[in-house]
Amino acid sequence: MSAALDPLAPARVPSRGRRWWRPLSLGLALASALALVWLGSDAGRDAIARRIERSVSDGIRGSLTIGRIESLGLDGISASDIRFLDESGALVIGADHAELALDWAELFTGRFISRHGRIRGARVVLETLPTGGLSLSRAFAPRHPTPTPEGEPTGSDTVRLEGLVVSDVELLIALDGAPEIHVEHVSAILVIRTPENAGTRVRGDRIAGAAHVAAPIPVDLRIAGGTLSFDGGSRRRAAVEVPATVNGAAIAVSVLVRDEPRAGVRVEVHLVPADAGASLVSAPLLAQALLAEVASPRLDVTIDPP
Repeated sequence: MSAALDPLAPARVPSRGRRWWRPLSLGLALASALALVWLGSDAGRDAIARRIERSVSDGIRGSLTIGRIESLGLDGISASDIRFLDESGALVIGADHAELALDWAELFTGRFISRHGRIRGARVVLETLPTGGLSLSRAFAPRHPTPTPEGEPTGSDTVRLEGLVVSDVELLIALDGAPEIHVEHVSAILVIRTPENAGTRVRGDRIAGAAHVAAPIPVDLRIAGGTLSFDGGSRRRAAVEVPATVNGAAIAVSVLVRDEPRAGVRVEVHLVPADAGASLVSAPLLAQALLAEVASPRLDVTIDPP
């Protein structure tokens, strides 16, 4: 007779592990379901928005505000009305809509990490402050700075956005003593990172757009294939390299913006015509327009030979 049918065989007693595992698994499933329901509610999305705001704002002098999280899931979030503000509350970057893939485990440890994302409809303002510094640079300066050596920081990042595709961006550049520059329909691919106790770094590629220099002799440029590097750390500088077209002639524009603690903002512009014919018309025209309103040493324009 088999043991299963033997009346004299000892009765089976569920193991202690099985006794506690079943209610625990049911409890975890119920908690997960409730968490998903809560995250889908207005209160849940608002809590996640405030968490992201703290993760970013705790590391910089400025602040981040998120108007609304429209949807969220395991793969990331979709949000609208995103704004970066400087210390006075003035806008330095605003975005209409953003979709970001998020590392949720990193977010709940205080780090905002995204491997890829997309931003549409943004406005960026670069202007000098009354103190002479650059508003964008000051907004992304570290909240608790520590002495750091030159070059790339080696610590972990509190914010890192990789493969960020931006489109339909409007850029307003208003530097004291220089003509106002308005760039629209900008698109680019960015990598943004804020290391611990260090300023924000930005690298941009495939920059394209249309720029207008509001000088007495207006200049319009078509930009394609440009690059950008922004160091908000110890050096606090931005460099832009853009092939451009001015009045149908090709010209390379190189811009270096330095935000020096004592001297304030300094801008160096180098113009390199693609050929000798372009240098006779386009480069002097652009230089004349840039220099027409300059009455301070903040802007230095030079024309290099092709």
